[in-house]
Amino acid sequence: EVDVISQWTYTEPSALRVGYFCDEVFAMAAASGKPQDVMKMTQLFWYRSSSAPKKTGQEFIASPFDDHDPDAAYISIAPTHLRSAFWNKIARPVTGLMYHGWSSLVPTDGTHAYKYTQPDLQTEFKRLHRDILKPLGPTLLKVPDRQADVAYLDSFTSQIFAGRGSYGYYHDEAYLTLIHAQLQPEVIFEQTLLKKGLDQYKLLVLADCDVLTRSVVDQVLAFQQRGGIVIGDPNLTPAIKADIVLPKFVRSKRTQEDQKTILQHAAQLKSALAGRYEWYAQCTTPEIVTRTRAAGKSDYVFVVNDRREFGTYVGQHGLVMEDGLPAEGTLTVSRDSGHVYDLQATREISAQKTDNKLSWPVQLGPCEGRLFLVTPTPISSVQITGKESTPAGKPIELLVSILDPMSKTVPAVIPLEVKITDPAGRVAEFSGYYGAEQGQLPLKLDIASNDRPGMWKVHIRELASGQTGVAYFRVLDAAAENEK
Repeated sequence: EVDVISQWTYTEPSALRVGYFCDEVFAMAAASGKPQDVMKMTQLFWYRSSSAPKKTGQEFIASPFDDHDPDAAYISIAPTHLRSAFWNKIARPVTGLMYHGWSSLVPTDGTHAYKYTQPDLQTEFKRLHRDILKPLGPTLLKVPDRQADVAYLDSFTSQIFAGRGSYGYYHDEAYLTLIHAQLQPEVIFEQTLLKKGLDQYKLLVLADCDVLTRSVVDQVLAFQQRGGIVIGDPNLTPAIKADIVLPKFVRSKRTQEDQKTILQHAAQLKSALAGRYEWYAQCTTPEIVTRTRAAGKSDYVFVVNDRREFGTYVGQHGLVMEDGLPAEGTLTVSRDSGHVYDLQATREISAQKTDNKLSWPVQLGPCEGRLFLVTPTPISSVQITGKESTPAGKPIELLVSILDPMSKTVPAVIPLEVKITDPAGRVAEFSGYYGAEQGQLPLKLDIASNDRPGMWKVHIRELASGQTGVAYFRVLDAAAENEK
C-alpha cells in the first residue's frame, strides 16, 4: 500500500496528452478502495528520435543545438509544452507536481544523457511555479474535482485479448478528441464499473473495446436502456451497438495533419451530441479546452490554449508543433447566476446571463492557461477578527472572513495573500499564501518569546477581486507581564 501514486508523461507531440494519463492514475487511485493521492510528472526532455531525429546526407535537417550537442539523444522540451502540461496538471486535483530531467532544465557538466538544449525552459519553469503555483497552490489543494458525467472505459479485457490499451503512453487520440469536443471525461476501469455502476454518467465512451466481459456488457446495455449515450469506435464489440461512432484514428507522425484530424473528429462528435447532451462548461474555440473543479456552490473553470504551429527549435522536422499561437473565444458555464473572477488578474469579469447560462470572453496567449472562479455571491469585503493582544511566547488566534454584501461568508475556497509584519516592519513567520475554505481562514500565530513587543500588523489580500483587510494586535513584553 502507498499513500501517493504517480506516473510520468512525455509531452510530444501534444502536451494535452498529460491529462489522459493523469486521469488514468486517478482511476487507479479510485479503484484501490483506500485513500490515495495522485502526483503527476512531466518529462523535461524529449526523445530526439520523436522530435528532431538526427539524419545525414540529403535528409539532414539542421537543429539549433547541432553546434554544441550534435549527438544528443535527449533534448530539452520547449517552454510552451512545459506551460501547457503545467496547466493540464493543475486543472486536476493532484497533490504535487513532479519533474524528471534536471540536466535538461539547467546547465550541468554535460555528462548526463539528458542534454540542456533550450535555455528558456528554466525561465518558464520558474515563472510558472513562482507566479501561478505559489499563490494558487494552497487553494487548489482544497478544491476537489467536479463530479463527471462522461465516463471513458479503459478495458483491461481488451488490452489482454485484443492488444489494446494505452500502456500509460500510447493511443490518446480518442481521449483528445473528447477534450477538444469540450467534454470532461473520467477514466474508469471494468472493476470500477461493476462495483459502482454507471448511474452518475450521461455519456460512456468505449474506444478500443473489442472484447468485454458479459457482466460489463450487461451494465452497458442497461445504461443505454436508461437513456445513456454510448460512444464507440469501429473496434467496439458487436454485443453493443454504439449510439455515436467515433472514426478510428491513429497518428501518422504528420503532426499538423494529425491535429487537424483530431479537431475534425471533435467537431463531428460535438455536432452529434447537440440536443442530446448539455455541456456544463465549454468554449466556442475547440483549441481552448476547458476543465471544471468545484467546491461547494462555487466552480473553478480552467482553460488551456492548445492552438500551436511549427517553430524553429524542432518544428522544421515536422514531428512536434512546439510554438503556441494566441486564441480567443467565449466561455460558457451552465449556471443561471454567479460572479466570475480571474484568479491571475485578481479582478471580477463581466459575464452575460442568457438562457440560464453565464458567458464571458477569454483571450489567451500561446499555450497559456487561465483559472476562473465562479461564486454564487459577490465578494464585498475582508474581515479580520480576534484578540487585540497576546504576551510574547503565547499564540494568538485570528479569523479571516471573506464576506458578501449581506456580511455572509462567500461559499468558496478563496486564495489569500497573508502578510504579517512586526513593529519594525519586518515580514514575520506565517506570512504567505493560503486558501480560505468556505470563505474563512483561521490563523493561529505562534508568537515567540523573543519576538519584538509592540504593535503588529496583519494585511490580507484576497486574490479573486483584490479586496484587502488590515488588523493590528499588540505583543506584550513577556518580562513586564511576568512582573505583574
